[in-house]
Amino acid sequence: RITDSQGRTVDFKSTVIVMTSNIGARNLTAMGGKLGFSAEGRDSDPDAQKQFEAAREQVLWGLSQADVVKISEEEVDFLWGCSPQAGAERLLTTYGVGLAMVTLGAEGCYLANRNGAVRIPCPQVHPVDTTGAGDIFGGSAVSQLLRLEKEPGDLEEAELERIGAFAAAAASLSTQRRGGIPSIVPEETVRRALGWEADGQ
Repeated sequence: RITDSQGRTVDFKSTVIVMTSNIGARNLTAMGGKLGFSAEGRDSDPDAQKQFEAAREQVLWGLSQADVVKISEEEVDFLWGCSPQAGAERLLTTYGVGLAMVTLGAEGCYLANRNGAVRIPCPQVHPVDTTGAGDIFGGSAVSQLLRLEKEPGDLEEAELERIGAFAAAAASLSTQRRGGIPSIVPEETVRRALGWEADGQ
């Protein structure tokens, strides 16, 4: 049983828990390590490889607890040294994830579940600041997933395309503004950019 600071029982039913790659950060900072998944310094620091491996193990544990995972292609490379497609497949088969979403920077995103996989391009924009784009992608994707009211693993390819298209557009459009939260684009703006208003989607 879990309680909050007031002693009330906490119920996680119908709750969305968002986990980030900051898992393991506490261990790294406690040992004087740098944050992030960069390989810089691992060859020159004898303890760096151990620190990164410890962080990697904690990230992998977190993945095994998740139903939906949003991960970048850089993080896939850090964890397994493979392609985004292979990383998504590993998430589905090895870690039991229901929906894997791999962001590909300016190239868009790759979404996969047991019913199929799709690769979605990003709208063409002129970015000025990418701060928060990954978080905006993740939040936008979850918003669309919740509206479908389906288990992540049950989504059809057309639904994966819809989620990916909306999230990629929201993230791309956000890069045209500076800052994190201030760069979040209203939903209607994203829908217009996708042409969804015209076809009634």
